[in-house]
Amino acid sequence: MRQKIAKVCEKDSIFDVPFATNRAYISSGHIESLTNSFSVAKGLHDIRMVYDATKSLLNAVLWAPNFPLPTIDTVLNNATMHSWFGDLDLGEMFLNYFLDERLRPYAGVDVTKIGDLLNKLPTAEGARILMRWVRAFMGMTSSPYNCTRAFSW
Repeated sequence: MRQKIAKVCEKDSIFDVPFATNRAYISSGHIESLTNSFSVAKGLHDIRMVYDATKSLLNAVLWAPNFPLPTIDTVLNNATMHSWFGDLDLGEMFLNYFLDERLRPYAGVDVTKIGDLLNKLPTAEGARILMRWVRAFMGMTSSPYNCTRAFSW
């Protein structure tokens, strides 16, 4: 798994801490709590990192309307001979939307392991590198709603 994460980190992605800070996805600053993270398979040779705002209790204090996503049956029931379907890909999706400044201290992220893997972030022995999200992230209650709201205009 360490090699798999290192391979993903080598690409220009949010796992590359200098890249993520240059794009203002994460930044330094005061941190009250950390978000948990885990990875899920994305195809055969890639992973997707998910930052879980549930354990930090951030999701418990956020509100977003519940809306069901369409199932394949819903899509097929609405298809006719004259229908067409498209896929809108906005690149880094949730990362396109800024977090409110008041939420950022509660969206901390520990990038120590990533920095160690890349050998890009010098740290003192046993020191942790803590940053915080500046943008909405996958695993945050309000992220899907904010994206769909942006599509509606």
